[in-house]
Amino acid sequence: TQSTWGKVKSWFGCVAAVCAGVRLDMQCPPVTEVLEALHTLYSTADSSKRQKANAWLSALQNQDWSIDLGLQLLAQCSAAEGQFWGANIILGKLRLSVSQIPVSICANFRAELLQISASTVFPLVQSRIFLAISLLSAALPDDSIGSLMSLPTYLALSETKQLELLSCIPEFVQSSLLSEPQVAAVSHSCRHALPRLILLIKNVLIGTESPEACSLCMSTLTKWLTFGVTLADLLEADLFGAMLQALQTPDTFEQAAELLTEILTIREYPPARVHEKAVLAAMECIGRLKNQILFESESSQEGHCLALSRLCYRVVESHAPLVLVESDVSMEFLSVCLLCTANPLNRVSETIAEAWQLLLETDDNTRPTFLTPIYAQLTQVLIQRCRYPEDFTNWRDSVLEKDEFTNYRKYCVQPNIDACCEVLQTQILDALCKWIQNNSRWQDVEAVLFALQRSVQYFMLQPKPLDAIQHESIYLVVQTILYNRLLNHPLVHLASIRFLEPLHDSIQHHSLLLEQTLSFLVRHLESESEELAVGAAHSLFLICGKAKQSIAMCLPLVDDLLATVLRLHGLLSAANDPSRPSPSVLGPVLEGTVRVLNCVPWESLSSRLQTLVTPFITVINRLLGQVVVTDRLWVTRLQFQIELLGRTIRFLESSSASGSNLCPSLVVLESIWQSLDRTVSLLWAEPMIIDAIADLCSFVMRAARTCMLPVLPSMLSLLTRGFTKGLHVSCLDALTTLEVVKDISPVHSEVTHCLVHITNTVMVVVQKTVQGHEELVGGFFSMVYHWLLCFPDILLECPSLNAIVELTGVCFTSGDDRFVRAVSLFLLRFTNFSLLHENRRSIFVASYAEWILQTVVTALPHVSLDLVPRCADILFPLLQATGAPVTGALHNVLFSHTFAPDLSPRLKRFLVTSSVDSDRESFGRFLLDWCRVCRREYAEEDLVRQYGAAGDL
Repeated sequence: TQSTWGKVKSWFGCVAAVCAGVRLDMQCPPVTEVLEALHTLYSTADSSKRQKANAWLSALQNQDWSIDLGLQLLAQCSAAEGQFWGANIILGKLRLSVSQIPVSICANFRAELLQISASTVFPLVQSRIFLAISLLSAALPDDSIGSLMSLPTYLALSETKQLELLSCIPEFVQSSLLSEPQVAAVSHSCRHALPRLILLIKNVLIGTESPEACSLCMSTLTKWLTFGVTLADLLEADLFGAMLQALQTPDTFEQAAELLTEILTIREYPPARVHEKAVLAAMECIGRLKNQILFESESSQEGHCLALSRLCYRVVESHAPLVLVESDVSMEFLSVCLLCTANPLNRVSETIAEAWQLLLETDDNTRPTFLTPIYAQLTQVLIQRCRYPEDFTNWRDSVLEKDEFTNYRKYCVQPNIDACCEVLQTQILDALCKWIQNNSRWQDVEAVLFALQRSVQYFMLQPKPLDAIQHESIYLVVQTILYNRLLNHPLVHLASIRFLEPLHDSIQHHSLLLEQTLSFLVRHLESESEELAVGAAHSLFLICGKAKQSIAMCLPLVDDLLATVLRLHGLLSAANDPSRPSPSVLGPVLEGTVRVLNCVPWESLSSRLQTLVTPFITVINRLLGQVVVTDRLWVTRLQFQIELLGRTIRFLESSSASGSNLCPSLVVLESIWQSLDRTVSLLWAEPMIIDAIADLCSFVMRAARTCMLPVLPSMLSLLTRGFTKGLHVSCLDALTTLEVVKDISPVHSEVTHCLVHITNTVMVVVQKTVQGHEELVGGFFSMVYHWLLCFPDILLECPSLNAIVELTGVCFTSGDDRFVRAVSLFLLRFTNFSLLHENRRSIFVASYAEWILQTVVTALPHVSLDLVPRCADILFPLLQATGAPVTGALHNVLFSHTFAPDLSPRLKRFLVTSSVDSDRESFGRFLLDWCRVCRREYAEEDLVRQYGAAGDL
């Protein structure tokens, strides 16, 4: 009998056979014919003949008699490929159907395969037969492994072959080929066979000095750890010393390291003193490895290095207290950990990286002093490891992957720099500040700046302030940077800029330092390196964006900044200029510039803002005056200009206005609004243009806030038309921003008009099905939810309210959690608001409550677990308001999939505040069901902890 998967494979085999012209009711062919097909498959140059032979051989494997054919090939064929193909047929058949083979057949077949394995001379064939024997043994009940190890045919094998056979068994125990009872039976049998396995391994190690045999012993023990091999077992059998000896031998190192890694992490309680001695012996053995050539970058050594790095990490993870005992053993062991960290292969270095942090998870008072020189060395290692290569010029031409390099710095170097700061305290700052003055290669300077930036960031977050000496050291580095005394390289400049960022508080309160920093950053905005220009813009954003008092002293530099921005914008707007900057550079530059302008006093700000915005308005008006819809370059340039204009508005603070006066940049915008309105009419099918206009509208509303812009009503009309004509969800997102101008009364008159048109459009789109419109429905209900918060009276009196509620029902009953999640927040707010306000309550109960109640109750069994509590929050107030029978609805809540988290408190709160049904018997059954659900989902102690004593329920 074949399993379902076996039937599927048979079916595919039949299809392949039919395609190759092979009959499906074929008889078992002679062995010679099979060998001819194999010869064709492996030796013929004609691809059509090879394909036909392959199809025919595949068809043979799916026949009922294929195992018999496999046995014939093993018995009669002398060629390796014939025997290997026969063994593969048998193993493939067993993988598909071993759990259905009768026990007596399994036992006899195992004995037959054991006899065959003893006579074969091909190691690869024997390995496949051993796999089949292991699978048959794993499928047998009772003491299947013990009975295998007692068979005369098994005992006739050499000890090495016996071990090779036993090493195959764990593979099948951990696979899905066996049933659960079979897995339990074979695991029990393996545990009973452990003493015999350990004795066999001991005999093999005593009887041979072969590295292959020793590796086999180590790998077999590693596989059998799943059956309960412990450190105590190895110590008792005197095998632990053999493991350490294998660790010293290059040919057996990887297998021994893997075994030691696993065995030292097995927790044994109580940890005996002899076990501690074993761990120390292992650490001593690892310490001696530092003199071996295991730390080269050649790929042939990668396996060795990775195994050693993993072993060192596991020792620290499981036995940190022993590592922290000051001794020569610990020092030598940590020296090897440093070598692993310094390894040029990232995989090796990453594996050990977290160990340095784990060592510090102890009380500071008990931390040994010998760690100080170790972590000082670690600092140097980290700086060397995070250097750019000697031949680095740019990422495009480098063999180094940018993401890999960046991630290594972020996840390995930075956390360990923090660890070094914790141990070395401010000594690390002194050392780094000296190193930066003494390096002549840009790679070294950049790496030290990177480490210094992380160190400064660490100490700035500590409650204890830096002393005057440390401040002086850092100030000297800042001066070195600002006066261009470092090497002139873009990546050094970028590292310098990032070093300044954690110092923004100190810089902002020091007018001279702020002036020098602003000049330094402005100078790099026009760098040919995009990464450097963006980095400088980002630092403008961070360092100068809050220096309101000091920026007033730097107005000439602010004017230099504006001149630089306008120069960059002029280059961007120039057609076919190869030197023009990318919009991805100018965008951050604009945002940083606006942050600086926010710090300028109002009397000095007005003209400067107008100076910044006017060139964008001019270029946009010029582009809109020569509309060429079919010209993709024109469309792209217009999109860029609108996006950049939006970024000049985005970070304008409302405090930039004086009293009721508007920022001049917002007033200037009125001159392009008619043109933008015409653009929406012409380019409604261009999503990037409409998205850019929608973002601009959103930024304008946020900047205006309580100030009335004459164009606000026109803006709402424009966004509504952008959605109704092109279904651009970005327009809905922008309309959601209306909440920031909710106090401006002229806006209110437009809300109803917008909502009616948008709702009608949505209903037309989803009239047949909501599927495929997830983004549209989500954007619509997000907008409606926010409008319900800001304009509840307008929304609840809108003619489209019935259509909106009807759409919530369509979404709730769609069976798709994405739609339920999109509408549930609106429905919850709608229900709670209507029931809490007396003037709305009666209309809501009469018109909507029962319909919503029925919709939610019907949908409950189909929603996902995380949505059940929200649905319950909608449901419970409706049950109280309508007086509907609660028992049926509560059963739907209770048995919606598994018991949802946070649901019991909601149910309890509802029951305490509500009257129960008159049918007390059905309500009592509900309570009992609730108890059963709780008992099923939670252990007894968890029940008491989460929900109180049983009497509470």
